[in-house]
Amino acid sequence: MKQFRKLLRSLLIVCMLVTISSVNVFAKNTNDAIDNLYSEPIFYSSLEEFTEANTEELEAQEIQIIGGRAYEIEQTDPITRARYTVWVDWNIGYSESSKFGLGSYLKVYSKNKNCLLKKVNGVFNWDDLSTYAHGGADIGVTLIVPTYQIYSAYETGKTFPSGTKVKCDIYGDVDAISEISGGTFDYTDTVTIP
Repeated sequence: MKQFRKLLRSLLIVCMLVTISSVNVFAKNTNDAIDNLYSEPIFYSSLEEFTEANTEELEAQEIQIIGGRAYEIEQTDPITRARYTVWVDWNIGYSESSKFGLGSYLKVYSKNKNCLLKKVNGVFNWDDLSTYAHGGADIGVTLIVPTYQIYSAYETGKTFPSGTKVKCDIYGDVDAISEISGGTFDYTDTVTIP
């Protein structure tokens, strides 16, 4: 019985040491992740550079950009008087592949540490102006951990004959950790299928 107690005590000590070292490793990794989140470098110096990078990324996936719009939201927090800038870049893409077809690609980017992005909600609609066919989808992206970028892609899978005119519109709202006053967007673009 004495040996059993001694063995049990040794086992408990080993378990405690393993648990303590695991907690320390977990805490260090969590702190590193939080530090990396807030020290993430800002990659873009202008709205134009941001939109150009998005276009290159989509074209690398063989999606042809046929329309869209970029928009800048600049606000001053009424309490802290801190200024923040949010860029919204909407691309209308097209691929002859029925996997993609006509697509809406929305990317929202914040330049400021005091304006980490939390969610984007909205609706994308399209109307074929020759056949009156139409469609749409909700855009809803909510992040658990707010960050500098939110991305939403919706591919209709709908292909059109070359030369078809399609009216596309998107409207929605961007929210950061706190409400962005004026964070709504509403764009319309009529595109011609290549």
